[in-house]
Amino acid sequence: MKLIEMARLSTLFVRLARDPHTSEPLSDIEETRDHLAEGGPCVYDLYRPKRPAIGLIVAVHGATLHGGRDLRLIHFGRCLARSRVACAVPSLPGLTACRWEPQDVDALCATARDAANAVRAPLGIVGFSFGGSYSLVAAGRPSFADRVRFVVAFGAYHDLGALLDGYVDARHAPSRSATDWDNWVYLNVVLAGQYADKVGLSPSVQAEARDLLWRFCHDATLEEKRAFYERHLADRDLVSVAGRLQDRAVLKAISPANQLAGLRAAVSLIHDDQDTMVPPEQGERLHREAAAVVGADRCRMLRTSLLSHVSLGNVMQLTEVSRLYHALAPLAEW
Repeated sequence: MKLIEMARLSTLFVRLARDPHTSEPLSDIEETRDHLAEGGPCVYDLYRPKRPAIGLIVAVHGATLHGGRDLRLIHFGRCLARSRVACAVPSLPGLTACRWEPQDVDALCATARDAANAVRAPLGIVGFSFGGSYSLVAAGRPSFADRVRFVVAFGAYHDLGALLDGYVDARHAPSRSATDWDNWVYLNVVLAGQYADKVGLSPSVQAEARDLLWRFCHDATLEEKRAFYERHLADRDLVSVAGRLQDRAVLKAISPANQLAGLRAAVSLIHDDQDTMVPPEQGERLHREAAAVVGADRCRMLRTSLLSHVSLGNVMQLTEVSRLYHALAPLAEW
């Protein structure tokens, strides 16, 4: 990595490490909301420097009701724009409803095309959690692959069907760390929204679940989450219901497994060693398949405790900084 690129990445790290709650619009960037991508159902927000952008990143959220308006993604878009990299942040209709829908991959591609036409700069994709896997599926499409210079995926899964089967096999509630409990309750609340009618959740409980999901990452305490789970969901065995009823063709369509043959982009995979939502073994399988397509020299894999499942907030804990710089180099190498 060149010195100027390392300096650019270091500055980006410092900005990203700040509390997303304190992020505000800045005078040296432009923010525009609710672009409609190619006339479809997906809208996106665009953060761009007032000077010509040196690159464009499409940032893809995971399963969250906030979609592209998640505070962390707003902060991410602003930080990139201050580094002269434009950032388009879609709100994918399925994932914004915490549902798994193949049409979201179409919406992602449409967003990237629309934003690239507006910005006219090299394109990369950064995806978080499920959004990382969707990003790789999109970048592997032959009709889209040549547009994408790189994909950086945080906590991505390889095979959603296998991941769901793993949830079923380990469906008893965790007994150890707060993080395990947080992930377990989140999974169950998401599945409650998908299968409420199948397990007989009342409208009032569904409304309470949606409110909890809206506040989950920033405003709800672990005690509140556990209390809701134990009161309403513990005896529903939602992961088994999902394993039995989920359309496997849908899971296959939004899984990178066996869909990366058209991949042309360089790939960086970053995975939290302690991730229980998407275990790091899923990332290792993803790495092997992607590296077989684009070459080992263009596919990086970093397992680290520096970053949580979907957050860049701990990037200044620099015990493994050289490995982190290497994995995130595409963000600076334009």
